[in-house]
Amino acid sequence: MYGSLPGGLTDYDNWIIQSAQRGWEQVSGEPYTETPYQAGQTDGAMIRALGIPTARVGYPWPPAAAPAELNEGLGGMGVASVEDVLIGVRTIAYSIVDTLTRTRAELGLPGTPGAVAGAPGAAGATDATTTAGGL
Repeated sequence: MYGSLPGGLTDYDNWIIQSAQRGWEQVSGEPYTETPYQAGQTDGAMIRALGIPTARVGYPWPPAAAPAELNEGLGGMGVASVEDVLIGVRTIAYSIVDTLTRTRAELGLPGTPGAVAGAPGAAGATDATTTAGGL
């Protein structure tokens, strides 16, 4: 038996992707370069399938701060260090504050006059969706 779900993509110009990217840059102190290709079923894919724009935020993998012996075997799968996880936590916190301090129109919420084109609920917006793995 197996389960599958079609892959998806949240438009790069979507507010949540841009917010997560700004958060990643603020936390890491480095410019964001690119989203690594990811595979597998995640909660992000399920949320995206409901039409909710989604940015997937993670931590370095294999874990940068974990002892080398823990990165062997499954290649670090299921292994994380508090330092590494805090990168994702701080990025998500940044995105929450960044999003909640914007107007409804800036976020393009449905029925909001002056909604930003391409934002969720804006006229002509599409909701193709992807994991923003490094984000």
